[in-house]
Amino acid sequence: MNDAIPREFCSPSRPTLLHSALLKATVEKAFLCLPDELISVVCRRYIEQVHPQLPVIDIKDLLQALEPQQARGNRISVLLWQALTSAVIPFLTDDELGRAGLVCAHTALDTFVHRTKVLLDIDYDECPTTQLQVILLLYWRLSQEKSNRSLYRSVHRWALEHTKQIEPGLIASHYSRPSSQTSLHIRLWWSCYILQIGFGLEALQSTTGLEHPAGIRPPQMNDFEISWFSSPRAQDWYASTGLHQALHRYLQSASFFCRKAETCMQITHLFNTAAPVGTVTSHKDLGQSFSGGDFPVSKLFWMAMNIDAKLQELTREGICGITPIVEERDQGLSLNFHVHTAEFIILHQCLILLLLWSEKHSMAPKSHQYQTPGIEVAKDLIQHTIEQTVIALSRMLETLCFYRLPLLTHNTNARILENVRSAKNTLATANGADRDDHNFGQLADQLGSSLWRYENYIALQPTSIIHVSSSDTDDGVEPGQVRLSEDHSTTTSTPADSGPSTPPNSLVLHREGFGKKGLQAQWESFGCELLQAVDYVRMY
Repeated sequence: MNDAIPREFCSPSRPTLLHSALLKATVEKAFLCLPDELISVVCRRYIEQVHPQLPVIDIKDLLQALEPQQARGNRISVLLWQALTSAVIPFLTDDELGRAGLVCAHTALDTFVHRTKVLLDIDYDECPTTQLQVILLLYWRLSQEKSNRSLYRSVHRWALEHTKQIEPGLIASHYSRPSSQTSLHIRLWWSCYILQIGFGLEALQSTTGLEHPAGIRPPQMNDFEISWFSSPRAQDWYASTGLHQALHRYLQSASFFCRKAETCMQITHLFNTAAPVGTVTSHKDLGQSFSGGDFPVSKLFWMAMNIDAKLQELTREGICGITPIVEERDQGLSLNFHVHTAEFIILHQCLILLLLWSEKHSMAPKSHQYQTPGIEVAKDLIQHTIEQTVIALSRMLETLCFYRLPLLTHNTNARILENVRSAKNTLATANGADRDDHNFGQLADQLGSSLWRYENYIALQPTSIIHVSSSDTDDGVEPGQVRLSEDHSTTTSTPADSGPSTPPNSLVLHREGFGKKGLQAQWESFGCELLQAVDYVRMY
C-alpha cells in the first residue's frame, strides 16, 4: 500500500465548499450503508475495549445510535462515528469486517482515519466538545499503531498539536459550571492529561499545555454513568454472561481509570517536587532509622519506591482477579478485565526494575566517601526491592501460563514483552559490573526462565530491544552504554553474522547514571515511556 500522505493532509489550504459538500454526502452515505449489526459490534467493542482507557463518550449516546434507523437521534454525529470506528477497527474480526464490506483491518483503518481527518479539516461538526472527542480517539488509536507509515505519523503529530491547542480553553470553560455534561468534561480532561503524560517521548517533552492536575478534581465513580445497563440493548449484549457480571466489569473499568488518573497525578508531583538528581537528602528529614550519614538518593528512587508501594496494594486488592472465577466456557469473555490487571502490574514492575537499577549504578562510592552508611543502606534497600520485584514479576508470568491467560486480548502484548526482556537484559548486563551485583545474574536467569516459558506458551519468538556496546565503532555508542529502541514495533532477532542491530531512533542511556548533560531528561522520558501501560492496558 502506498505510504504517501493524501493530498488533503499536505495542502495548506482548506477544501473548497463544493469539495466539502461532496465529502459530507460521501461520508453520510457510507455511514448509512453500514449494517446495523456492525454498528452494534462497534459500539460494544468501544464499551469493552476503549471506554475503560478513554471514556470520552457517554454510553447512553451510543445506545441511542443502536435504535432502529427511524428512531435514531442525533446524539452522535457522523464525524464522531468515524473516529469511533477508527478506534475499534483493530478489535473487529475478519468476519465482522467482511460483513461491512471492508477488506482488512489495515485498509479499513486507513479509510476511516483519512475520512475523520478530512471531516475535521472542513469543520463538519463545529461543536468543540465533539472535536476534542474525535481528536482524542484518533490520538489514542494512532499512538498504539506499530506501523511507521507516514500517514499515521502525520495524523498522530497533528492530533497531538490539536490536543494541546483545544484542550485548555474547552475544559476550563465548563469545569466550574454545573451542567448535565460536567462528568463528561471531567473525563475528557483526565483522558487528555493521561494521554499526554503516558504516550511517547514527543508528548512528554512538553506537557505545559495542560493545567497542572493539583487544582483539578480527580475523576470519581459517579462521573461514569451506569443507568444505561437497564436498557434492553445492554441486556441483550450481555445475556450470555449475565448483566451482573457485565456491570461488575464495567464498574471495575471505571474504577481503574480513576486509579490511573491518580497515579499519573502523583508521578507528575514526584517529578516536580522531589529532590533533583545528584543531591543528598538528610536522613533526618526522611525519617530513616540508620545513623552516620545522609541518604544519597535521587527523586527516581522515591518514585520507584512509591510505585512499588502502590503496586503491592493493587496486587493485594486484585490478585483474586488473576485466577479463574468462572467456568471454562465463560473464560473468554469474563476474564478479559482480569488479564488487564496483570498487564498493568507487569509494566510497572519493569519500570521499577529499570529505575532502581539506574539509581544503584549512579551511587559511586568514591563520590560519597563520607556517607558510606547511607550508601550501604540505600543499596541494600534497592537490592531487596529489585529481588522482590523480580520474584513478583516471575510469579505473574507463571500464573498467566498456569491459568492459560496469555496477554493476547490487546495489541500491546508484544510491547509488554519487550519491556520484560529489557528489564531481564538490564539485570544481565549489571551482573559482574561490581562486586555488589553478583546476585543480578541469578535474578536475570530467574526472570528469563519465566519469560521463556511464557513466550513459548504464546508462540512468540524472543526478541530484544536492548543492546550493550562493546567497542567504539558501534554507530557512535560508547562502550558501557545501553541502547534502548524508541521504536515500539516488534523487532526481529539479528543474525549472528550481521552484527548488532542499532535502530535509527533510539535513546542512549549511560550505565553509570546521570553523569552527562541532558541524560536526566532522557531517562525521565524513557521512564515515563514505560508508563504507557497507564494508557494502553484495559484493567478490570
